[in-house]
Amino acid sequence: MYSEEQGWYICGNNERLQIHHVVPQGYWVYQRHTNPNLASNGIALCILHHIGTGYKDSLDWHEEVVPIIHPDIEWARRRYDGTAKYYQQVFDGRDEVTQKGQTYWNTDWDSALEMIVDETVGRYMYEHPEDKFPQVNYRNSYPNR
Repeated sequence: MYSEEQGWYICGNNERLQIHHVVPQGYWVYQRHTNPNLASNGIALCILHHIGTGYKDSLDWHEEVVPIIHPDIEWARRRYDGTAKYYQQVFDGRDEVTQKGQTYWNTDWDSALEMIVDETVGRYMYEHPEDKFPQVNYRNSYPNR
C-alpha cells in the first residue's frame, strides 16, 4: 500500500504519514493485555486516509466504502471548539465498544492492510532469517469479525 517511490497507494501521498496499528492500540491493550507496538502490527498511512484530516467528504460512503480508517477523529475535529470534549466523547465511545469486544474503527480495509503487513514481514524474515522478529504470531491476534 505504501512505498517511498509511490507513496500511499490510495492517493500517492508520501507526506504527513502516520503509523496505523492494524489492530488499534486501545483495542489490543484491552483485549490482549499486551503491547500493541509491534512492527507486525503497524503500517504507514497518509493522514488523509488514516484520520481524515483535510479529506473532503471523509465521513461519507463512496461505493460502499468509507475512505477513512478512523472517521471518529475527523468527526471530533470538525466540532472542535477549543475544548477536548468531542475528542473525549470519541475515546469514551471507543472504550465502551471495546469493553463489549466490538471494533471501533472502520474495518473496510482490514483485510488489505493485513495482507500488506504479512507480505512485508514475510519478505523481511526471508531477507533476515537470523532475526527473531516477529516474536509473536500476530496472525492469531486480529479480532474476530
